Amino acid sequence: MEPAACLVRQLRHPCVRILLRVLPITAFATFTLTLLLSKSFYEAAGGRQEYRLDTISTYGAGNDLGANIIVFRIGVALTVSQVLVCETFRAALMIRARAPKPSDGSNRIRCVLVALTWAVVCATIGCLGGATIVTIAINAPVHYNLAAGAFGGLLLIHALNLLTFSRYILVPRALARTARLSACWGALCITSSTACLLIHQLAFYHPPLQWAGALLAFAFYLGDVFSSVLLAASAAPDYRAAGDLEAARTSAVPERVEVSDSSTTESWSLVCPGLWRCASAGDEAIV
Repeated sequence: MEPAACLVRQLRHPCVRILLRVLPITAFATFTLTLLLSKSFYEAAGGRQEYRLDTISTYGAGNDLGANIIVFRIGVALTVSQVLVCETFRAALMIRARAPKPSDGSNRIRCVLVALTWAVVCATIGCLGGATIVTIAINAPVHYNLAAGAFGGLLLIHALNLLTFSRYILVPRALARTARLSACWGALCITSSTACLLIHQLAFYHPPLQWAGALLAFAFYLGDVFSSVLLAASAAPDYRAAGDLEAARTSAVPERVEVSDSSTTESWSLVCPGLWRCASAGDEAIV
């Protein structure tokens, strides 16, 4: 059995479903707590800072092997481990989910996007790990470039995930409103985070904007609390009626199922606004 199917089968276990709901919240909380603790330890050690709230790099890599650096490294490692679990299950669910029109190659495009996303995930982890190891005292330019690459890669991951979810995944019509909210939350986090980081980096030096951009980048995962349910519903082969939400939340995929029969035309739709159409190519758009 392919790895994606094995992972999706784990959704039958209540603990796994609860984990996928909790991890996005704990990942964001872990990253936030890491920043606050690093700042606290840096200030307690008498570290120099130009502003009342300085940059993340100042607190996380501002002196050589201080307590703040150790806390920052541990916190980043914990955050990345939680995010990796979320990304792994998301990729498996996306691969196994229903495509709008399997005959037009959308399955292949979706798999390519998932593979590209994971290539960026690996590169982002490398940049983030390098930024935590190479402190400002060791080599400031390398640290700043690695940090910029890490957050740039994280935003690219979010953009690819949002594109795949909104364009190449069919979700049950009964969950269409939740799907819209999840997609809008993702788009809001990506846009806001990008704007904050670019303004801080290119327009003027304003550390609070960097903090806001970094936190918004990880706040994207809070949408997984709902999107994991949507993807699981899309991957469930026994889901046929719009009201059978419990089956959507608890089913797993024993084999790949392509949806093209007319019996599903009232139950499935695309997420992306402007592309609301049913699984059957001949249906009218959903308003």
